[in-house]
Amino acid sequence: MDHAAVGKGMAATPESIMATDSPVFDNARSQMALALDRTLGGICGMHATEGRRDDAVRITALLFDGLRRGAEAAA
Repeated sequence: MDHAAVGKGMAATPESIMATDSPVFDNARSQMALALDRTLGGICGMHATEGRRDDAVRITALLFDGLRRGAEAAA
């Protein structure tokens, strides 16, 4: 809980990096997109594992809820 409380302020950093068109952040945006691709790939791999479909569905829902929240904040 302490770690989550300290890291809470860091949530604005990725949002601001993704929201700008500045070329300064091109590498960061590319790395974040790659991390998302790998995350989705890992979730899909879980889905294919016997007995893990429900876990994969829950994790996917959490991931997309977080992405939607960030999109609402940027709008």
